[in-house]
Amino acid sequence: LMMLLIVLVTVCFVLESEAQTPTGLLAQTSALAVFEQIEIVSVSLFTAEYALRFATFPIKKSWWRSCTAFVLTPFNVIDALACFPFWVTFIIKNIDRERAPASNTTPCPNVP
Repeated sequence: LMMLLIVLVTVCFVLESEAQTPTGLLAQTSALAVFEQIEIVSVSLFTAEYALRFATFPIKKSWWRSCTAFVLTPFNVIDALACFPFWVTFIIKNIDRERAPASNTTPCPNVP
C-alpha cells in the first residue's frame, strides 16, 4: 500500500511541474490544488506510519540507545528526511498566513 502511495506521489510531483509550466498540458487547470491535497494526505500518512513505527520499536537494553538506533537506521533517516521539508514549509506558510493582514477587509468607520 505504501509503495503505491509513493508511486502516486512521484507521478503527482512530475505532473505538478507540468501544471506550473505556462504552456503545459495542465496549465490553467485546478490540478495544482488537487496535487496539493494529495501531498498533504500522503505526507500525513507517511508521518503517521513513521510515528507508529517509532512508538512500537523494541526496547532492548536502554530506551535511549534503542531510540537512537531506531532513528539512525538508514531507512528511518530517509523517511524522516522525506517528510521534514514538507512539514517545515507547511508550518512556515501557516505562520505567514496568520501574520498577513486580511486583504478583503475594510476599515471600520469611526463612530462618534
